[in-house]
Amino acid sequence: WYKTLAKRWRAAVLLFAARSACTPPARESPLAMELVDSRSERFLRAGQAEPIAYEIRNNTPVNVEGLMTPTLPTGFTSEPARAHFTVAPSQTARVAFSVLAPADLPPGSYDLRTTCRVGTLTAKTPGIVLVQPITWEYAVPDSNAWTRIPPEALGPDGFITLPATTLLARAIIESQAPRRIRLHAGGDTSMSLSLNGEELDLCGRDPDPKSGQVILDARLNEGINRIDLTSSNEAGSVRFYLRLSEAKR
Repeated sequence: WYKTLAKRWRAAVLLFAARSACTPPARESPLAMELVDSRSERFLRAGQAEPIAYEIRNNTPVNVEGLMTPTLPTGFTSEPARAHFTVAPSQTARVAFSVLAPADLPPGSYDLRTTCRVGTLTAKTPGIVLVQPITWEYAVPDSNAWTRIPPEALGPDGFITLPATTLLARAIIESQAPRRIRLHAGGDTSMSLSLNGEELDLCGRDPDPKSGQVILDARLNEGINRIDLTSSNEAGSVRFYLRLSEAKR
């Protein structure tokens, strides 16, 4: 069955490519796959599954039947674990998953890709970064009262927004061994950042052109690590962004 379907699919792709070649330059993929929610970063919330949905468009003249399977980071689960789909010619279908992180997931960035299989042919969907947020405490200057930043202060875009003109924030990151990391920082306010008492240079770095974030290479020590952040905005609303990822090798 798979071999027969693959032959039909290959023939349809060749036919589609031949037709497209007669009317350059616009060409469509035989099977287009897009995220319904285009955010490539998803900030996780404790105990809540993250919905991830794809829209599949069939640009060929034959029916397409396939299977989508998420490749999950270690410890994550997905419901369903895989999903079958059927798409008629020139039609679309939606495939959705609910992805749940493990309860003891440390702060960081976790890559998720989904494999789409039609017969013996496979393709990868657009990637998603699942972000476990850093747990912060904050205080205002000249105050010894530290308060945990509530989950509702974290927006879908990963920015934390709090009513203040100047804000002090701190976070503890545990590491089982020394390792290189990356800190992705951003904000529409004046911000300074330090790791284990060493100030990190935000002003001397150009933001990443795709995300607008400043990306800093840093090192975690074995055991307890402390991040300190100061952010200010005279308008009275502090807004900042910080996520952690593993250093690229």
